[in-house]
Parts: sequence; C-alpha cells; structure tokens
Amino acid sequence: MRRAVIAIPLVLSLGACSVEAPPHSVATCREGPTSFVNVPAGAYTKGVRPLYPEEAPSQRVHVPGFQIQSHEVTNDEFAAFVLASGYVTDAERSAAAGGTGAGSAVFIGFETEVLGNPWRLVPGATWRTPEGPDSDLAGRGNYPVVHVSQGDASAYAEWAGARLPSEVEWEYAASLGLTDNERPDSGAYDHASQPVANTWQGVFPISDVGEDGFRGAAPVGCFQSSEIGLY
Repeated sequence: MRRAVIAIPLVLSLGACSVEAPPHSVATCREGPTSFVNVPAGAYTKGVRPLYPEEAPSQRVHVPGFQIQSHEVTNDEFAAFVLASGYVTDAERSAAAGGTGAGSAVFIGFETEVLGNPWRLVPGATWRTPEGPDSDLAGRGNYPVVHVSQGDASAYAEWAGARLPSEVEWEYAASLGLTDNERPDSGAYDHASQPVANTWQGVFPISDVGEDGFRGAAPVGCFQSSEIGLY
C-alpha cells in the first residue's frame, strides 16, 4: 500500500497567499512530526450536488485502501526536501528566466474591487517569497507550502517515498471524514453555520472577516481533525 501525500493540489505555480498577516496566535495549532492516516477501501458518490458543470454527473466510485498525509505539506517540510535535494521549483525557474509571464499568481483579493481579478501575476513570487521578492517565510514554517506546480509536488512526494493522491482518492478521504454525511459542507461549518475549518467569511474576494481566527491562509492543524484524523 503506497502512501499518498497531500502537497498543494495546484498546477502552474498558483499559490493561495494572503497579503495580510493572520490576526491569530499559532500557539494552539498542531505541531509535530508528519503522520499518515489509513484510509480503508470503500466507495463514495463522486459529484454529489455538483456546483459546477464539470463536476457532473454523479457516480458511485469504488476506491482501494491507501494512506494519506494528515495535513498539507508545510514550508518547513518542503524546505527540508530542497535542502537535501537541491531542487528548484518551476516558479523559481520562471522568475530566473524572466520575460512575459514570469513569476507566479498571488491572491490579492483584499485589494480588489467586486468585479476585479483577485489574482495577480507577481514576478519573483515563489515558495520562499510567497507575496513576491520583498516577502519571506519568517514565522510561516508551519503554513502550507505554496507556489508549487504539479511537477514540484510530484518531485517532493517521490523524495518522501510517497506519491500524490488522485482526485478520487482525495475526495474519498475527505468524504469519509465528514461529521454529517447529509451535509457536504459539514467539514467546514457546524450546524449553527459556525466555521470549523479555515474558510472565507465575508464578501469574496473583498473582505475575509476572519471569524475562524484567520484572515487568509492558516497554519496546518489549527482546527479539529476530521472523523478519520485528517486536518
């Protein structure tokens, strides 16, 4: 049974980065060595109540058992990989090459108008410099790594002796962890509509009021784990 690693499921170096520091102490967030969760073989319905056309039609899918990392890959974990292997990410190569389209996409929703584009292509935005050349990872070791392409994530997973989860595996693991199978959003909000995960509260993409304790991204493991132990 091979392990499946959640790195950030983004392609083409898109990083969900906030331009505002989260007004929350990370002292209560989970820290410690990476662990893997056993996901038993089973079945789930893919595409239940689809929000987008490409998510239809709904279908019953059978999934073999596997293991998955309990939380996203952090900056500290990715840094250990880079230090050991000398790996250079696609966003870093892009920044070094320069030219039109160099860089990576940074989420700047707090600065946009209602009809504006909440993403901006920033030359020099990399996993080391999440908002661009003038930013760094100080105090963000336990945050999910961003600005990694699918190729970067695959390279990390191989180095870690693992692999990336498939879309079906990822969705299946998430569905097993729901506290209420009748509510697909029960992993994000409780019955009183209060956030139990890092989500956006407010008018997207203008204002994230941070009712969950964070405005923008959050360190890993800052909320209660799912029913099967995933953060």
